[in-house]
This record gives sequence, structure tokens and C-alpha cells, in this order.
Amino acid sequence: MNKISFAKINLFLIVVFIGYTITAQKAGTKSEYKSFYRYIPEKMTWNEHKKLAAIMGGDLACITNAHENEQVRRIAGGEIVWIGGIRKGCGNGPGPEHWKWSNGKDWSYTNWRAGEPNNYSEHDENRVMLWENGEWNDASLFHEFSAVYELPSKFYFERKKTSTSKQSVRPLRVSFLRLGRGTASGRPCLVRKL
Repeated sequence: MNKISFAKINLFLIVVFIGYTITAQKAGTKSEYKSFYRYIPEKMTWNEHKKLAAIMGGDLACITNAHENEQVRRIAGGEIVWIGGIRKGCGNGPGPEHWKWSNGKDWSYTNWRAGEPNNYSEHDENRVMLWENGEWNDASLFHEFSAVYELPSKFYFERKKTSTSKQSVRPLRVSFLRLGRGTASGRPCLVRKL
């Protein structure tokens, strides 16, 4: 299915707000982090999550080391989630010759569960999901799981020039649009709550 199903995106609202200001030490200093992870509880297919993450300016989480894997596992809070791994072809190997990250990062780290990836019963298990314990499994992209997105920190922070030579970085209040079931005409509608 090429379009995100409006019914599957359900009504959801996530508001991110942190009530403090981070002040940079000198003008022009960028945030130390270029991205952050966000757990999305809605159960959707891999492609639906990929499209929603792209709308938000990000991608599914792409894990390049054990520390990132642990962060994603913790953020998922004991849920099975989609991450951004994609099988390159029809091989079953665990390495970079068979897998890539959806955002183009190098496939340099893995945490496959024992016996994985296995393309179980040749069901085109060509995407990667993360188990509750942080181990990976290849899965068919048609399964519906929650996901962890990797979003750019510019999505989260805005820069505000102050009257001094310092620059403040303030968290943005972010509201995600909720997709309603539609109007009487049957057309989908966008619902925004603040």
C-alpha cells in the first residue's frame, strides 16, 4: 500500500515541551546532538512509519553502536518496535553486504537475536524490528508494530538571538497533527489540538 492509511494513523497528539532554556556558551554554537529518538506508540507497517517519520523530517531509528541500541530499547519501553534496517537483496547474512540503514548510515553494528536474520519461511522478511530486550529480528514489512523515530534536533530546538552575544536554544513546543476519520463527504480531515 503506497499511501498512509488515515484510519491507521489514528487520533494522536504528542506535545513536547521542556520548561527550561539551554544557553549556548558563544554565538553560533550548535547543539551537541544532531538528532534525538522519539517513541511512536501507534501500530503501523514499516512503510507507514517510514512515511510519517519523513513528514516529520526524520527517519526510523538507525543504530550504529551499542549505546544507541540501548537508548532505542529504553525509549521503546518494553515494546517491539520498527527500526530502519532494510535487506539489500535476497541473502540471509547479517552484515553490510546484505543490510543497509534507511537513512544511508553505514551498517557497522548489529545486535541480531541468535539465529537471525533468517528470512523465516521465505516470507520476505526484509525489514528490522527490535525486540523488548534490544535484540534484532528480520520481519515482513507488513507487520504492524510501534516504532522509534530519529528526528533532527532542529525539529526540537529553535535558536533565539538574545541582546548579548550569546545565543539561546529553547525547546520548541511541538504538536503533531492528528488525522481524523474524515468528514461526511468521506474525505480525510486534519485535526489540530494545542
